[in-house]
Amino acid sequence: MARFQTIRVLSLFFVLFFFNTNLFSQCSDAGVCSVGGHTDGTHSNSISLTYVLGGSGKPESVTFHTVNLSGGFSLGGGYQVDLNIPFSTQAGESFSTSGLGDLSLIASKQHEVSKNISFLFSLGFKLPTGAVHLKNDAPQIYQSGLGTYDILAGAGFIYRQFDFLIGFQIPFGRSENKDTRLQRAPDLMIRGGYSYLFGESAVKVELIGIKRLGLSSRLYIPNPWVSTIAGTESFVDVDGSDQTQLNIGLGFNTKISNRVKVDVYGAMPLLKRDNNIDGLKRAFTLSVGVGYLF
Repeated sequence: MARFQTIRVLSLFFVLFFFNTNLFSQCSDAGVCSVGGHTDGTHSNSISLTYVLGGSGKPESVTFHTVNLSGGFSLGGGYQVDLNIPFSTQAGESFSTSGLGDLSLIASKQHEVSKNISFLFSLGFKLPTGAVHLKNDAPQIYQSGLGTYDILAGAGFIYRQFDFLIGFQIPFGRSENKDTRLQRAPDLMIRGGYSYLFGESAVKVELIGIKRLGLSSRLYIPNPWVSTIAGTESFVDVDGSDQTQLNIGLGFNTKISNRVKVDVYGAMPLLKRDNNIDGLKRAFTLSVGVGYLF
């Protein structure tokens, strides 16, 4: 009966997920959404390979295929370090590009107050290892990197199967992409979830709210037929780039052996974001991953 109920839940999720293509989601890069990713109390060493499928929705209609190679390493005493290296392909009506994405590294500390209560603290960074000049500086949505050094920080509270997290992503500098020279404002993330555990498996549902704390700015070119001389650029704020997101996520994970785990996760928005200057907007995201524990 429990297995049948699980199948029903997952089936309902896939129906909602693939037929709500007018909605938009933002958590698409290994940034602020990676903060506080370990809230299950486990601190095993692991290496994982995850495939992520996403779509931008209209008007861009770009499809994203990303493979993430990630590792989680326990340092003992509740300390954990997580490394993520993505490789992505972007295919749309105008271009098709591929390249290494931005590497992220996050250290976290989970402090147990009691059997049912613990706190989580995270600090890390994202490096601009991804490309920003693909197809002769095509728009940002076709680039595999964001082009900035980012600080990632967060804190969380965990009670039984409930978790509540707050995170920040603070970018420094501008992208070198000549189409936009984009400078993103910092992001605030608030995330809350509940995990239902059964045997070696779990189903988790969560809400993720993201607020950009200010307007992003881009290169201003009054005459597109005249090249801008380096050092004389001017920039303009992008209207609507500080919009708020609200996403719902549903995940399922299980151990198929003592050493191997499988994760399925997807997200779609309840509150959409219209502006897509940073190329992070998604009509849907769905991921499937396999991890080896050691």
